[in-house]
Amino acid sequence: MFQGLDIKAFIAKLDTHTYNFEVTRAYAAAKLGLRAGDRAVVSNGKLIGPLDTDEEFTSDDFSLVERYGTSGDIVVKITRIIKKMKLPHNKYVNYTT
Repeated sequence: MFQGLDIKAFIAKLDTHTYNFEVTRAYAAAKLGLRAGDRAVVSNGKLIGPLDTDEEFTSDDFSLVERYGTSGDIVVKITRIIKKMKLPHNKYVNYTT
């Protein structure tokens, strides 16, 4: 597979790896404002969610996030469109500041 990689040693090490979900849960609550049971996606420092319980986030959605998440131009364009809509300030959040 990978030249020079000891697959058995890699798998043995992988099997001993543990992940501290409590730290992740505490971070999500404190910094992202998520509650227990909330579902969300964090991509490139941006929070998408929380998602509704019946809302699906498919592989197509992940592809869109990947495509547009790395393009600053789309954020600028969407921000301009929202500002042109002249919504009351409390109806949207200005993510550009």
